[in-house]
Amino acid sequence: MARIPHIGGTQSTFGQRGPDRPSQFNPSVPNPGMGVAGLQQVAGTIGQIAQQQLDDNEALARAKASNALLDHELQVKQRAEDLQQRISSGDLDWRQAEVEAKTAFDEIETPKIAGLGPADVERMQGGFTRNKAGGASAIRNVAESARRTEFRGQFDTALDSLGKLAGATGADIEKINAQAEAFAPIARQAGVESSAVQAKIQAFKDRNWTNQAIGRAIGARDSMEALAQLKHDLTAEDGYYTGKLDTDKRNAILSQVDTSMTRIEAKAQHQADRRDAIALRAVTQFQAQASSGVQAPLETMAQWAEAVKGTQYEAEFQDMLKGEAEVQAVLNQPPTAQRAYLQQLEVRQRQQGATMAQQGNLKRLTTAVETNLRQLKDSPLEFFANRTGQAVPQLDIQALASGDAQALRTQIAERMTTLAAVRKQFGPETGNAPLLPAEAASLSAWLTKATPVMATRLFGTLSQAIADPAAYSAAMQQIAPDSPVRAFAGMVYAEQRSTTLEPGGIFSGAVKASSGDIAQTLLEGEALLNKSKGDKAADGKGAAFPMPTPKDMAAEFEVAVGAAFRGRPGAADAASQAVRAYYAGKAAKDGDLSGELDSKRMREAVRAVLGEPVDVNGADVFAPWGMDEDTFVDKLELSWAETAKALPAGASTDFDDYTLMQRGNNAYYLVGAGGQFLTGKDGQPLQLKVSK
Repeated sequence: MARIPHIGGTQSTFGQRGPDRPSQFNPSVPNPGMGVAGLQQVAGTIGQIAQQQLDDNEALARAKASNALLDHELQVKQRAEDLQQRISSGDLDWRQAEVEAKTAFDEIETPKIAGLGPADVERMQGGFTRNKAGGASAIRNVAESARRTEFRGQFDTALDSLGKLAGATGADIEKINAQAEAFAPIARQAGVESSAVQAKIQAFKDRNWTNQAIGRAIGARDSMEALAQLKHDLTAEDGYYTGKLDTDKRNAILSQVDTSMTRIEAKAQHQADRRDAIALRAVTQFQAQASSGVQAPLETMAQWAEAVKGTQYEAEFQDMLKGEAEVQAVLNQPPTAQRAYLQQLEVRQRQQGATMAQQGNLKRLTTAVETNLRQLKDSPLEFFANRTGQAVPQLDIQALASGDAQALRTQIAERMTTLAAVRKQFGPETGNAPLLPAEAASLSAWLTKATPVMATRLFGTLSQAIADPAAYSAAMQQIAPDSPVRAFAGMVYAEQRSTTLEPGGIFSGAVKASSGDIAQTLLEGEALLNKSKGDKAADGKGAAFPMPTPKDMAAEFEVAVGAAFRGRPGAADAASQAVRAYYAGKAAKDGDLSGELDSKRMREAVRAVLGEPVDVNGADVFAPWGMDEDTFVDKLELSWAETAKALPAGASTDFDDYTLMQRGNNAYYLVGAGGQFLTGKDGQPLQLKVSK
C-alpha cells in the first residue's frame, strides 16, 4: 500500500531524497560586508531555498498520490465485497461476475496529481492497476467457488432426481445407475475428488439396489410365490442381486423375506385351522340336528355343505348326509319299529364290525330315536309339527286368562283330534299334553304371579276346555313343571267332586270338601310358604309362616301313605310338598300359628291331596281322587277282567298273584313274583285303568 512520505528523510513510494540540511540563509541577519563571494553565497542560498521548495512540492504531490492510491484500494475492495455478496445471494450469476467487476472497477475515478514526476505518475498508475487486479482476482476466486458449488449442486440434484425415479414402481435400476455415471464429470468440475465422486455414485447405486429389494420385499409380503422368487434373487449364485448388494444389506432383507414367508405360512395355517374349526362346528351342528330328529332347513344345510367344502370334514359330512336319510326313515316308523331297528343295527355292528363313521351314525340315530320318542310322549303336538312340517295354531291365551272356556274348546278339540291321529300312527306311547311348550311357559309365568283365586279360576277354565282327564293332567304337568303344588291343585280342581276329609262316626257324619275348595287351600298354603321365604322380621331373621319341623312332617307323612310310593321317590317328594302346602293353608284358616305338629290336620292334608292308601294284595296304592275304597276295589276287578285277556301264554290269571304299583291317578302297573312288571303279548307293561 502506498504511504504518505514523511519529511525527514523517510523513504517514499514515489522516490528517495537526501538527509535534511539546516538552512544557511537567514535573510533577517544583515551582512553588510558581503562581497562577490557573499553574493554568490546568497545566490546559492536562494537556489537552495528554491530547491527546497521544489522538493517540498514533490513530497506533497507524492503524499497526495499515496492517499489517492489508498482511497482507490478501499473503493475497489468495497465494490468487490458488494459483488461477492451478490454472487453469494444469487443476484449475480457467477458467469457474469468478472465482467461486472471490470465495469465496477473502471467506474472508480483515478485523480491526476499535479507535481508528480513522470516516474511517480507511472508508479501511481501501476498502483491503480494493481488495485483493480487484486479486486478482479478476489472476484474470480468467488466466482470459481460459486461455479463449483453450482456444479456440486447439479450433481447432487441429478442424483436426487434419479433416486426418486429409482423409487418408482417398476423402475429400471440398471438404467438409472448408468445415468448416474454420466454426472460424474460435473462433480469433478465442481472440484470433488474423483475417488469421492466414485464413492458417492457407488453409494447411490447400492442404495438403489437396496431400496428396490426392500420394495420388492414389502410388495411381496402377502405372496409366497413372489417372496420365494425374491429369496432366490438374494441367495442364488445366478440371483438378480448377486454382486449388487453387500452381505449385511442382503442378510437384512433376507431376514424380512423369511419373516414374511413364515407369517404367510402361519396365516395359511391359521386360515386352514379356522376353516377346519368352522367345518367342525358345521359338522357338530349337523350332528346335533340329526340327533334331534328334526330336519334342518335347506338353507342351513347348504351353509353347512359350503362350510365343510375342501376340508378334512367334507367326507364325514357326506357320510352324515347319507345317514340323515336313514334317520328320517326310521323316525317315521312307530316306536316299537324304531327300537327294533336300533337293536338290529347294534347287533349287526357288533357281529360284522363298523367304521367310525358307521358307529357315529348309529350313535346319532340312537339319540334321535330317544329324543323323538321323548318328544312324542312329553310334547306330542311339537312332535307332530316337526314330523309333518305343519304348524299347530297358537292357543288363545287371552281367552284362557279371561275365563272364556268356550273360545278354547274348539281349539283344544282340534288338538285332541291331531293327537288321536298321531297316536294311531305311532302307538300308545303318544302323550296327551295338549299345550305347546311356549304356551305352557307363558301360563307357568302367569301362574307364578297369580293369586290363589286367579289360579283356581284358570284351572277351572282349562278343565272345562279340556274334556279329556288324561290330557288335562298332562297340561297341569306342562304348566307347573317346577311347582308340584300347582300341578296337584289343578288336577284336584278338575275332579269337580267331593272327597272325604274325615270319616264319619257313630255320632257324627263324614267331613267332606269339594275339589275346588281343596285346590284353593293348596294354592293359599303354597302362597304362604313361598311368601315367607322372602320376608324378614325386624330383627333380620326369617319371618316364615310357622310350620312343624320338616323331620316331624316327613315322619307323619310316611305313616299316612304307607308303601304307596315304593319305587317312586320323585312322586313321593312332589306329593309331600303338596301335603305341606295344604297343611299350611288349613292352619292359616284355623288360625293356628303355633308351628306345632297337628296329627289330625296332617292326616286331613294327606286325604285331601292324595286320598287314603288302599291295600291291594299286600301293596298300598291310592284310589283315584275322591273314590272310596269299596268302589275302587270293585272297579279294579272289572278292569282286571278285561286286562287278563291280554296276558301272555302261561301267565297266571289269578288277580291275587299280582300286586299293584301306582302309575298315575287312575292307572296301575301289575307286578308279578320277583318284582317284575307283567307284560302283555306286545311286550309292553300291562296296566289296570280305573274309570272315575
